Amino acid sequence: MLHIGSRSVWYDEGVSAIAGTSSWDEIEHQSRTFDPNMSGYHALLYLWHSVVGDSEAALRSLSAVAFAGAVLMVVALGRRLHDARTGLLAGLLLAVSPFVVRYGQEMRSYSLEVLVVTTLTYLFVRVVDRNDADAPALQSWPAIAYGATAAFGCYVHMYTVFVVAAHVASLALLEPARIPWAQLRRSARWFALLIVPMLLWLAAGPSEQLGWIARPSPVDFVTVALQIVGGGLVALVLFALVGAVVVGFARTFTRRWRTRAQWADGLGLLWLVMPFVLSALVSTVVKPIFLSRYMIVVVPAVALVAASALTRLRARPIAIGALSVVVIGSLVTVDRGYGGNKTNWRDAVDYLAAYATPTDGVVVCPAKARLPVTYYVTRKIPASLRPIPLSPGGEWGKFRVRRVSKVTAAGWLSRGPEHIWVLGKARRCDFTFAGREHSVSVGFQGMAVERFDRN
Repeated sequence: MLHIGSRSVWYDEGVSAIAGTSSWDEIEHQSRTFDPNMSGYHALLYLWHSVVGDSEAALRSLSAVAFAGAVLMVVALGRRLHDARTGLLAGLLLAVSPFVVRYGQEMRSYSLEVLVVTTLTYLFVRVVDRNDADAPALQSWPAIAYGATAAFGCYVHMYTVFVVAAHVASLALLEPARIPWAQLRRSARWFALLIVPMLLWLAAGPSEQLGWIARPSPVDFVTVALQIVGGGLVALVLFALVGAVVVGFARTFTRRWRTRAQWADGLGLLWLVMPFVLSALVSTVVKPIFLSRYMIVVVPAVALVAASALTRLRARPIAIGALSVVVIGSLVTVDRGYGGNKTNWRDAVDYLAAYATPTDGVVVCPAKARLPVTYYVTRKIPASLRPIPLSPGGEWGKFRVRRVSKVTAAGWLSRGPEHIWVLGKARRCDFTFAGREHSVSVGFQGMAVERFDRN
């Protein structure tokens, strides 16, 4: 959590900052009319902020705690699925993953999603690989928890469905007689019950957030795979370790089928592969949904599979060398990119608060940046002193904002407030400020604050 509050809220974080600090009614309204994805995260963030506050550090701390929880859960999963050493190595690999560390600092659902899918897989293993000596009550709770967690995971991020699909596919690697069908049916009933609101929201057809995603090409999948594992020499080592498990898994089909060891390896590999395959299928047939940060759900699988490969290497120096390359290389990448590099809306609003008056107008360009600006305006400027939001329109503090037409803009450009402040980049507005004097321009990271005065 070092310096977790030092960076300004950026575009996507603005969505969560406003939704997660609004109200239960607003979260439900946003899920129903805008986008149901991440609604579970926003609900949890609302509870979180009521305890720890609504500063950048406080809101981002939920992701940091979730990241730490995910590391502990992958240790438990590796221990249950393989052995204690595999669990510890998997936890270490996940803890230094640059991809997960990055999103463990952000006010978005991705770090929580890593925790959820890891916990979900642990519960799946508890259900399927049960201890027959357990009392019936102890055999039942993992099934209920698995169904409920799967449903909650879909509210956190819909890519959870792809991990559940990997779990289902792994059942083909077990003897049918060994599969606890009754417990899995119990899980399915709980999942079906709890997922109903999400299905109703999806039926309403909002999903505005996915309209901008481009259809992926084969190169995109390779690029994302490299991003997930860290790139460079670290990627080569991790690919080699995963490849070694793939080769060993393939060889098991020449011997005895449907053993527990085969299922344990297959579960990790399916968890790694299925989100890629299914997101590619949906993106090709239905609608593009493939995005690099969505694929964070496979990072625990990479850690788990790579850890199992390291424990099987007979040459200990090679295992230690491979582990050292991954850990040191990952830490170097984390150090170089720690904190990120985003647009500085925080200092821009500080400047606006110092010089703007309640009779001035404000234009935010691009329009989607209105949400991070709103987060800072509502916390830094008293309601009676806030300038007038011209574009996008709508009250400060509201999640939904209105784009203005060029006709409306022409009206207030010629007859509107004497001073119009532009936060962002004026060239990205849908209109020009012709006829007004460009009197102020102050640069901040990734943007500027400008003022256009009426002649």
